Amino acid sequence: TTRPSRLSIRRWDYRALVRPQVLIIVSALLLIGYLAVVPLGYLLWGTFYDGTSVTLRFFREAYQAYDLLGMVGNSVLFAFGSTVLSITIGTMLAYLVVRTDVPFKGLMFAASLVPLIIPGILHTIAWIFLASPRVGVLNTLLEPLFGPGTLNIFGMWGMIFVEGLHLSPLVFLLMVAAFRSMDPSLEESALMSGARLPTVFRRITLPLARPALFASILIMAVRGLESFEVPALLGIPSGVWVFTSRIWRVLSQYPPSFGQAGAYA
Repeated sequence: TTRPSRLSIRRWDYRALVRPQVLIIVSALLLIGYLAVVPLGYLLWGTFYDGTSVTLRFFREAYQAYDLLGMVGNSVLFAFGSTVLSITIGTMLAYLVVRTDVPFKGLMFAASLVPLIIPGILHTIAWIFLASPRVGVLNTLLEPLFGPGTLNIFGMWGMIFVEGLHLSPLVFLLMVAAFRSMDPSLEESALMSGARLPTVFRRITLPLARPALFASILIMAVRGLESFEVPALLGIPSGVWVFTSRIWRVLSQYPPSFGQAGAYA
């Protein structure tokens, strides 16, 4: 055998680099990098540069103007509550569809995906029409029994409820894929050995689904922190401010404060 020459190695490397698969991957990475880096660069530029020099003035103005600790607490509580609610609903629905013989599985699967095609702002407005203390349809029905304003969708708990319901279909899809990839023989062996269904779910099913469950928790927490429609429509009228709603407020004032918005971001 003969050693390949250096020229042939370089020619082979060049041909490997110009393959269609490599070109598609490189083009996608460049496009995604441009869409991510350029806005982030403008955000950092507008936050740390005031037109004359590098400064931290916008952070001082933003954090001294409003209750920073209250805003952090509201944001964390909103993200945590909506994550817990969405994880609970989505995981239980996925378990019923995949691991039980509950009737109408196809209908349940289709109905669970319907909220994904509804924009978040429409979903929030629909709940305002249902549970608003002044114009809510449910309050109109409950008023003869419990008095006016029984349900109040505005506020932190209403925000958590609406956002949790809106995020639960995404959790459902992630957990359905996780449950379908499991080996059901482990659960069947536990049931045949005398374990009850709640014990099987707690000691076998959930540990097997732990990677998908942790991924779902992370995604839902990030979605809760970046949510805007629910905090804007349900939080601002009741005085509950999170970072996204405060960013909108400082940008909607005149003149807009891009530096403070960048500090909150």
